[in-house]
Amino acid sequence: MMSDFLKPDDMQLQALRGQFVDQALGEELFDDAHDAAAPRISPSELYDYACARRLPDERFAVSLKAHPHLRKLYHRMLAANSSFAFDEARAASAGDIVRNAPGCRIRMEKSQAEDAQVYVVIEFEADDPGVSSLVIVDSAEQPFSFDLPPTRRRICQLIAEEGDKLLQLLYDPKSRLYMR
Repeated sequence: MMSDFLKPDDMQLQALRGQFVDQALGEELFDDAHDAAAPRISPSELYDYACARRLPDERFAVSLKAHPHLRKLYHRMLAANSSFAFDEARAASAGDIVRNAPGCRIRMEKSQAEDAQVYVVIEFEADDPGVSSLVIVDSAEQPFSFDLPPTRRRICQLIAEEGDKLLQLLYDPKSRLYMR
């Protein structure tokens, strides 16, 4: 639910605005390689994306790709507004990846019925974790969002085909995961 996200207090909002302005000014002054034609999004729009009040679109993706300061600020906002945040994996093998965060665990299991399918099993400690999406930031700092099915008995389960973007991102030990 969108109403479950905590809005930053005035002090945090002021700090975020200050960081945004400082980084934007630095980029404009020192980064001649930056693409002036790329769209820019405002800090309030960025916050709406981080809180899932807006769905990522092409303008958002192009803006994040072109402006590193926006990307860094978005990742900080995303982490601050997520119910669960997973850092990079410490070690990963192609067949046995488990990601842990306080109160949550994600693991992948090969389907016994279909060779090309993998179950993504998300286990929660709480009965109702209140999450509806999984955002994965890849090693190139690009975010990808996936809708989650409803949780039943503290378990949320997705089925993915080998080669799907979701599995590629989950198998990448450098990716960071956020659930909101």
